[in-house]
Order: sequence, then C-alpha cells, then structure tokens
Amino acid sequence: MQQNLFVMHVLVFVVGDQVRKQLDAQLRKHIDFYEIGGRWSGILPRRGPAGTVQNVSSLCAGEIAWGEASAEVEEAARKAFGEWREILEHHGRPKSRAEIAQELGLAVDRYGNYPNEVYDVYRDQPALEAYDDAHPDNIYCPINAFGFDEEQFVRRKVDARLTPFAMVVNGEWIEGPPRLSDPDPDWCAAVRDRLRSLAPDTLVTAVDCHM
Repeated sequence: MQQNLFVMHVLVFVVGDQVRKQLDAQLRKHIDFYEIGGRWSGILPRRGPAGTVQNVSSLCAGEIAWGEASAEVEEAARKAFGEWREILEHHGRPKSRAEIAQELGLAVDRYGNYPNEVYDVYRDQPALEAYDDAHPDNIYCPINAFGFDEEQFVRRKVDARLTPFAMVVNGEWIEGPPRLSDPDPDWCAAVRDRLRSLAPDTLVTAVDCHM
C-alpha cells in the first residue's frame, strides 16, 4: 500500500566553516537532502559600501545588514497592513472562525476543522470578500496573517526576517519550536542574539533543507 508522507522544505542557517561536512552529518537524522541557497537563495543581506545591500546566500556575521534589512521589511509590512486597515475601515472588523463557532455553539473536530456552517458565515463577511477580491490568488486568511494590531504585525515580520527553521552550529542541529505561521518570538530572539554574538569573520550560510 502506498503511503503519502508529509515533506517540507525549511530554511537552515549553518554557522562556521565546512558547511557541507556539517550538513552531511545531518543527513538521515534531521534532513533528507539539502541545497545551498535553494529557494532561499539571496536571503542574507550583506552590507555594502555607501549603505548598499547585496542579497547573498553566504556571508560573514559582521557583514549582516541588520538595520537595512529591518527597515525594508518594516516598510513592506506597513504597506500591506495599510491596505488591510483600509478594508477594515470601510467594511468593519470581521469575526474570526473561533468567534463565529462560539456564537453558533459549534466546536472543531479532532483534526481542528470547523463545521461547514462556520466557514460559510466566515467567508461571507464583507471585509473578507473585499480582501479576496483584491487578492484572488492568496489562499491565506488575512485575519491570521495580519490580525488587528499594526505594531504587533510589523514586529512579527521584522523579527522573522532572519529567523530560520533551524541552525547548525559546530555540527549541532538546533531547531526552533514548531509553528504553522510566523516563528516563535523567543526563537527569533535566540537566533538574533546568537548571530550578533558571533565573531565578525564567522561564516553564516543559508541552506534549503528537505525534511
């Protein structure tokens, strides 16, 4: 009988030299295969002359353009939230699926799915219809993506800018807590603190790992 296995690609930062040797040690333990950069090619922002930033897959820790990368993410996040805020101002705040289920006296099943009645009411809200009309190819829920607090949304996006699924440091696999959306705030802070504490000439490499 054929089994359908769940697989995923994750971003991993390898700290230090001998990148492939460190990764080869993770094969069949944590990952199936890997590619330097891969779908995350150019995710690391290298600080260049006169405030310029070059997007690379590998750099020295002292070259990371923290301020420039954060400013870029913040600008994009505020622009995206601004569009969502305009929809809310025009159509009102929509209710989440959890709020609707509570109002209807319904509960999720053991897999976390709501009854169809909840989804029908949820998607029929004017704010969500307006967002779907503006973004017909976006399958993600704007309530989950944005929430209703701009500063919280921006902070999450900035924190997640340089946060991988896991790090390999001196051959050790260090993984953050599982999340379905943005990375855990404590994990974001831990990665940021570790990267900033590295000696400036320490190599940091972004890797696309298949699990």
